[in-house]
Amino acid sequence: MGFLMSQPLKCLVKILTILIVPCSFACHKTVLNQFPQEQSWNWLMAGSSPQRNYFISTWTIEPPLQIVKTWKTSSAVTSTLLLTRNLLFLTTKDGKLEIYDLRSYKRLKRLTLQNGVEGTIAFYQDDLIVALRLGRKSLYRMDLLTGQILWKQELGTIESEPLIVENRIYVTSLYRGVFCVNADDGTIIWRKDLKTQLHSSPAVSGQAIIFGADNGCVYALDANSGEQNWKFPTAKAVLATPVISKNRIFVGSTDTYFYALSINSGELGWKFKTAGRILRGASVADKMVIFASNDGNVYCLDSDTGRKLWVFSTSTIIGTVPLILQKYVYFGALDHYLYGLDLGTGQLEFKIKLSGQVRTFPIADRHRLIVASEDNSLFILKSQKNN
Repeated sequence: MGFLMSQPLKCLVKILTILIVPCSFACHKTVLNQFPQEQSWNWLMAGSSPQRNYFISTWTIEPPLQIVKTWKTSSAVTSTLLLTRNLLFLTTKDGKLEIYDLRSYKRLKRLTLQNGVEGTIAFYQDDLIVALRLGRKSLYRMDLLTGQILWKQELGTIESEPLIVENRIYVTSLYRGVFCVNADDGTIIWRKDLKTQLHSSPAVSGQAIIFGADNGCVYALDANSGEQNWKFPTAKAVLATPVISKNRIFVGSTDTYFYALSINSGELGWKFKTAGRILRGASVADKMVIFASNDGNVYCLDSDTGRKLWVFSTSTIIGTVPLILQKYVYFGALDHYLYGLDLGTGQLEFKIKLSGQVRTFPIADRHRLIVASEDNSLFILKSQKNN
């Protein structure tokens, strides 16, 4: 006969379960013992810079590449990887934060985000800013050495990547508009409600915050006040993140067009027609802008005129933003391949089949390219020529 618990004992077990089982950051007094002192190439937010341009001009990783390390993550990795001081940070679809040491190739931590909810991350100083996909208090700052939550702010559902400029955090909330938050204490500096859903992440140049909206418009707000500078209408929802280069904004729409706009006035410079919806951001190098459409093509256009320079065609959907490393372009696709193209010609230089669909945007330091696939795999690749 099995053991039957009395009702008071059952209540006690429930209370102990509530007190002991939840494993958010509050359970972990120390996340990192210390930050490594040596410096590495930094990816502190999505796109590497506030302009979101996914472009490194000073060095490259020459194809062909080979996989030198693979890990299994707790679930599929979200779109953004971060890197600082040879530490790799990522979040997963099941609400985990994972930290890897790229010197020893060891996983240091696997922790649960607040409420076990999927989130995205960015760095502010040596702390982590976390934006949650669900929950009321969906934005918070965490001390990575102690695990202490320094503040929380109620912004509602966030489907975008936080943008950090100096001590300000700019966030597009799915239902509640755009917020500017003080990164030091979490207070809301301003809020702009646009009465539409927002999936697009913001980019910044000077005093202008740029983002797309589900109502089909691209908006520019004053970074200090949140007042609207201008808006530009497209025919359908703008889900992609804008990219800023010099005085131009580059952004695609689900209306199948790719647009170049003046950052000062929102005036149309040019637009380019594709055969599919454009869901992700672009990358800009010198006078070239590169983006993918859901028609299976990667396009390279003259950023001044919109003239087509080259097209690389696949038989699949491109899952990531293209990453430009000086003279090569890397991107992942739903056919499980990671591709490497020549920036100048669009010629295929390299491709390697990974173990799942690729939707996590690749990043790199001077020696390694890092990417993940949706079968819970994380990969480190290096150039075969360097070996």
